[in-house]
Amino acid sequence: MHRFRWFGLLIVVFAIGCVILPGCTNPGGGEKKKEKAKHDHPSAGPHGGPFAEWEKGEDEYHVEFIVDQPNKQVILYLLDDKAKNSPTKVDPKKVTKMRVTITHPAPQFSVDVTYDAKKSEENKGYAFVGTHDRFAEKAEFKGVISGTIGEDKFDGDFPNKEYKK
Repeated sequence: MHRFRWFGLLIVVFAIGCVILPGCTNPGGGEKKKEKAKHDHPSAGPHGGPFAEWEKGEDEYHVEFIVDQPNKQVILYLLDDKAKNSPTKVDPKKVTKMRVTITHPAPQFSVDVTYDAKKSEENKGYAFVGTHDRFAEKAEFKGVISGTIGEDKFDGDFPNKEYKK
């Protein structure tokens, strides 16, 4: 009888060891290492603004949020996966339905933005511009940036968690 208990206990310990140990000896470094490498980027975009993160499958982009108060405009820069420059693998004409929704300060409002080739020339991201009277205000805006690249829909909150002024 004791022999069966010990044998059963041995099987349970072996099964637990098979589940736990491969995670500890993973040659890839585990999920935490992958997550850190995936989000190895600055807290602000190349223009100093906060950004939203867009992810779908293997595709990752960042969209920097900049307010041009004198012109009552918002400029959204579509950046690469490191939040540094233009996503060269994307044709800016395939980026559609780009919109920013401001959730703070109240009241909420949304602005559609369009591609601006002239503002994109400095190679610090593809620029998309929209106008609204509220952008003349000095405020710490928070919200959601959404858009479509090809057939894929994206959205992300800004400012990002790591953003520091």
